[in-house]
Amino acid sequence: MILESRNIRHIILSGIATSDVILSTCRSAADRDLNVTVVRECCFDDSEALQNTLMNELFPTQGVTVASLDEILNGLHGDYGFIEIIELYPHIC
Repeated sequence: MILESRNIRHIILSGIATSDVILSTCRSAADRDLNVTVVRECCFDDSEALQNTLMNELFPTQGVTVASLDEILNGLHGDYGFIEIIELYPHIC
């Protein structure tokens, strides 16, 4: 609702528990027809093997863009245009 009311169609994700929080957020966003980018070095999972599988295999085949932090920061001035940062979970950030 919050994203839709602000006409946001693309979200950029980072955080812990890639195989749980990030994965479920990607799926939820896909259900809402949002474009999703995951910042590779800004995510963490207890299992390095699972982290690599998600980043290199699963996310790309699910239409999720996996990008480096540098690509995201450079995108602020290029392809992404203006990015509005919304803290949906301020107690985590």
